Amino acid sequence: MISITGATGHIGNVLVRKLVNSEEKIRAITAPFDNTPSLKDVDVEVIKADVTNYEQIYNALKGSDIVFHLAAIISIMPGMKQKVFNVNVNGTKNVIKACFELGISKLIYTSSVHALEEPVKGSNIDETLCFDPKKTSGIYGKSKAVAALEVQKAIKKGLNAVIICPTGVIGPYDFKLSEMGSMIFDTMNKKMKMCVNGSFDFVDVRDIVNGEIEAMKKGKNGNVYILSGHKINFYDLVNEIKKIENLDYKTVFLPKSLTNIISWFSPFYYKLFKKIPRFTPYTMHTISRNYTFSFENAKNELNYFPQPLEKTLKDTIDWFKKNYNT
Repeated sequence: MISITGATGHIGNVLVRKLVNSEEKIRAITAPFDNTPSLKDVDVEVIKADVTNYEQIYNALKGSDIVFHLAAIISIMPGMKQKVFNVNVNGTKNVIKACFELGISKLIYTSSVHALEEPVKGSNIDETLCFDPKKTSGIYGKSKAVAALEVQKAIKKGLNAVIICPTGVIGPYDFKLSEMGSMIFDTMNKKMKMCVNGSFDFVDVRDIVNGEIEAMKKGKNGNVYILSGHKINFYDLVNEIKKIENLDYKTVFLPKSLTNIISWFSPFYYKLFKKIPRFTPYTMHTISRNYTFSFENAKNELNYFPQPLEKTLKDTIDWFKKNYNT
């Protein structure tokens, strides 16, 4: 049996969809409070369990041979440290402990490129970099770095595990409307009137899932695999979406000096409107690093290669049109 924590998330629900077509029995593990619209059309066993509750996660993983651990809180807002660390770190510790006690044959842990130490701007990022919470930024990145270190400690104690580090996730089946999904959605609906220019690497969620499955089959114990896609700046990204949709409206790209100042007021915006602002200090930091992320290791060992970004954007737009009111 293959069990998947965080099964209703963007990567999680696509992974479930892909695996239900295999001969393996699949178990989707979701948080007790989580709605499951992303799995409503999927014939899969669903178990609700809180990863921060050891007894619940132990019982949920009983009978499993392989575990994909994806459950995490992604937050770019301040004031979430305790909750983020509890789920991302303590939840991972609980999964590791259960894997040992239940004799799980393999753990595929999904971390993030944000968990890797940050070199100087413009650097090439690969798996030779370490997980170090002191050398990465943001609550989310630091929590994922600590969690990855816990997985590496467990590997040294005999756990068979690999660590997956995706870049920015985009693609269809974005039921919870991620931050990047929201940006794509707003652009295609002529609402992207203001943006900041910066760059990041974005990868199709389906490519990540293919990489995850290959890591289950062929990933070498203890290895880290970066699953990246294509680096693009936001000016080109917005205009590519407009081109696909044949849209002609103006988007103002604010200078970074201005958006850096605006970003420091993001907590007040969040409290006032209960919406996550597009510009936060962490967002501005991330898109200004200009890193290139290498997937060479995944290419060589997992036969991983990302599909064209244009196809991802087209498929995402089509999915939004079918599943959201546009």
